Amino acid sequence: PSKKLRNLLLDLANQEKNDLVVISGRDHETLERWLGDLPINLVGDHGLWHRAKGDTWKKTLTIDNSWKPAVFNVLERFVDRMPGAFIEEKSYSIALHYRGSEPEMISMKLNEIKDALFSLKGSTSLEIQQGNKVIEIKDQRVNKGIASQLYSSQEAYDFILVAGDDTTDED
Repeated sequence: PSKKLRNLLLDLANQEKNDLVVISGRDHETLERWLGDLPINLVGDHGLWHRAKGDTWKKTLTIDNSWKPAVFNVLERFVDRMPGAFIEEKSYSIALHYRGSEPEMISMKLNEIKDALFSLKGSTSLEIQQGNKVIEIKDQRVNKGIASQLYSSQEAYDFILVAGDDTTDED
C-alpha cells in the first residue's frame, strides 16, 4: 500500500466512532507486513485468518488441503502453455494469475481450464472463482462475506461501508 493509502487508513482508524476492518484475499503474513503496525482489524486469506487490532492472528476454521496437489498439477499443465501466467499457492487456496498472458491465448484456454477444474471439484466444498485476470480455487466455507459478519455482528452499527474491486469481494 502507498503512503497515501496507509495515512488514509490511519486517519479512519483514529476516529473514535470508527471500527476499521481490512478484508483481503492476500495471505495474513503479507497483511501483517503491510498493515500490521496500524490500529485496525485485519482479515487475510479471504477470511481464513483474522486479527483484531492489538491481538494475534487466529484461524477461523480448519481446512482440509488434500485437494491441492491435484489442482496444482492441472494448473501447472496450463501455465506451461500460457507464457506470462503463474500459480500462487496460499494457505488454503490456489490461484492462477494470467494478467501477463496474451489475451488471445486466454480466450482459447479459459474454458478448457474451467472444465478441467470442474471435473476435479466433484461434490467437494471447493469453489472456483474467476476474478480480474485470475482463477482461484478455494474452500467455499471461507469467504469475505462470512469474515465481515464476524465483525459486523459484534456491534449495532449505524452505518457500514464495504468497498471492493473484484468479484471475490461480492460475498
